Amino acid sequence: MTKTTHKLSRRSMLLLAGVLFIAQAASAQIWTAAASTCMPDETSFGLYQANMGGVVLNLAPPLVSTVVLRCNVTSPAGTVAPAWTRLTLGYWDPDGPLAGAVVQAQLWEVTKATSVTTPVAGALVVSALPGYGVGSAVFVHPFDFNLYVYYVEITISRINAGGQPGALFVALD
Repeated sequence: MTKTTHKLSRRSMLLLAGVLFIAQAASAQIWTAAASTCMPDETSFGLYQANMGGVVLNLAPPLVSTVVLRCNVTSPAGTVAPAWTRLTLGYWDPDGPLAGAVVQAQLWEVTKATSVTTPVAGALVVSALPGYGVGSAVFVHPFDFNLYVYYVEITISRINAGGQPGALFVALD
């Protein structure tokens, strides 16, 4: 088995874990997004590359920088107040927590009437292990799609020239 084949196998296993995660929650209300479907902010253009079929977003080497992606959260069909209590992030962190690379996801709430933007307390996931991983944060928050809109912000940072951190997917369930 070549090194490339091994890497693809590890990536395939993580994607399979994401599919199984979604399948287990199929009977529950769930929102999920591949990182490649999220919108890069204006400061991120030219600093990333999409690969693995557009699922993984990585910083283009050898840049030392940050990429910010915003994923619009949509309400499950016919639901104004989904009972979500967990934010999940699939990621690639080449060197482990708080070393040279960090991948994180934060859920945000925006008031429709005033555009006031507030982070949802407890809904922050930070890459915790080196390599491919899935992290989650449990939180309590009353969702109301009549009064608010929501988005998940993914931040991919690298403070040295080594490794290419990336995000794979985010989910709420």
